[in-house]
Amino acid sequence: PIGLLVQSTKVISEGNYDVEVQRESDDEIGHLAEDFESMRVTIQRYTRHLQDLVDEKMQQVNDILNNIDHGLFTVNLDGSVNKEYSTRANEILKVKDVASNSLEDLLRLDSKQQKAFHTWMDLVHKRDQQQRWKKLARLAPVHELTFGDHDAIPEYVSIAYQKIYDKQNELAKIMILVTDETEKRLKDYQMEEQRKKHENEMNIVLGLANTPPEEISAFMEDTTERMKKIRQQIKEYSQHLPKQQVSTNEADTMTDGSINALYRDIHTIKGNSGSYGFKRLSEQAHKTEDMLEKLREPSHTNTEVLAEVVVCLDNMNEEIGEIQQKIKLIFGRDENVTMRIPASHVTSI
Repeated sequence: PIGLLVQSTKVISEGNYDVEVQRESDDEIGHLAEDFESMRVTIQRYTRHLQDLVDEKMQQVNDILNNIDHGLFTVNLDGSVNKEYSTRANEILKVKDVASNSLEDLLRLDSKQQKAFHTWMDLVHKRDQQQRWKKLARLAPVHELTFGDHDAIPEYVSIAYQKIYDKQNELAKIMILVTDETEKRLKDYQMEEQRKKHENEMNIVLGLANTPPEEISAFMEDTTERMKKIRQQIKEYSQHLPKQQVSTNEADTMTDGSINALYRDIHTIKGNSGSYGFKRLSEQAHKTEDMLEKLREPSHTNTEVLAEVVVCLDNMNEEIGEIQQKIKLIFGRDENVTMRIPASHVTSI
């Protein structure tokens, strides 16, 4: 009986609680066997219940990780990525499986950023008890990622960091939170554009209201003529430019005199529009000036730069159209802007 009892206790010590402890005698050894059997049943019942609790808690965690709209994953202090992560992280970071990627791949770190990131991890490990986490987190070398090529709308991902302590209250891991900010950025951009548009409309209206009609008429006539002349010059030059993107032939380079003439007209439009409060037209003219400067260098004299100049001119024409609409709104759709002529300049026939 003692040998059988020893064998049963050995089975229990190995974590197997399914083998019943048999009572082989009616003496004290038999009573001890009964106690061991009672202990086995109690431990078996507890461990099974405990496993159910663990499975239930893990399911709750997985439900959260699989349904939250944020990307979550954790990294150890050596930079290795742990296997637990939220499903959304794959979509946000453009990967199939976060756990099978390195931290460098997930955060698109180049060699310089890799070194900086590991240096930051060492700093966090040494200073997390002495310095506030917000301050340490701000020192992280990467806080935003941008996805998308030049032809597509870029996607923005923000990155935040949080510390995770172990039972000994020592830093064990770092949780990385990635959030898709694209929609928010787009809404912010649209709201900002609406605000700028409204502000520009108010500036135009105020400029028109505070300026004599004849001055507005002269400004519009002068600006329209200058824009026509500029476009004609750009068109004539474009027709003689070779099809290759960059030309090293001095004959294909616009002369300083031609550029200066264009620059003077644009600069005049910029100054005049600014004096009347047409801020956006003035800003577009300033951008056009910057593009014209590129034409002074042979290496930049190409069809691509000219195309950008044309885009700038189109933007200027769009702003001029906005001003024309406001003129019709203020002075009447069918009413012509009148000009005041001194009586001394009027001759009778």
